[in-house]
Amino acid sequence: MRTLLLSLSLGLVGLTAASAAQDDARAAALAAFKTAVESGSVKDLAPHVAGKPGQVLRRLAEPYAKARTAAERFETALAEKNIALENPFAASVRPLADLQVDVLEITKDKDRHLVRVRFGPRGRTNEEVLGLVEEEGAWRVTLPAALAKDLEPALRDNAADQRARQLETLSEILDQLARDVSNASLKTRDDVLLRLLLLSREKNLIRP
Repeated sequence: MRTLLLSLSLGLVGLTAASAAQDDARAAALAAFKTAVESGSVKDLAPHVAGKPGQVLRRLAEPYAKARTAAERFETALAEKNIALENPFAASVRPLADLQVDVLEITKDKDRHLVRVRFGPRGRTNEEVLGLVEEEGAWRVTLPAALAKDLEPALRDNAADQRARQLETLSEILDQLARDVSNASLKTRDDVLLRLLLLSREKNLIRP
């Protein structure tokens, strides 16, 4: 009897330890999700997103990172040459700009883990409930509604590949503009805008 009780006790301790480890893993996943969203980096966020949206973001992670880097080079060149122009593609390469996530509560409904959060533009968040899902040995989070809606067009057929190509093309254009501004081939705001328009048409980023 004493041996049986001891075995049961050790079993309960093991279950408790395993449960605590899972709680820690879920908390770590949420912390990583929050940090990634607020960093503004699609590449940082992609590993922590559940479902098909996560798969699509992981496909787009490198193209977004490349486009964001090119945009920063372009914007730096404009600032150094005192050309008063905002990058017209800034929002396209930074879809997570100025967002905030606050985790309020983690609950369990039957077999589902739910997370109550406040999400939205910094200082203007709204409350909603996200899912916490175990995939491929890792805990991942479903996207907030606004981000899911923005990503929805990329979920269709081969749309993610098309967006990836657009981001690659945009990276090339922004890199070229950064070089042209830095070497003074483009000296004014109008010069830059005209060159941007011509490159965008030349590379089929926009239609004539």
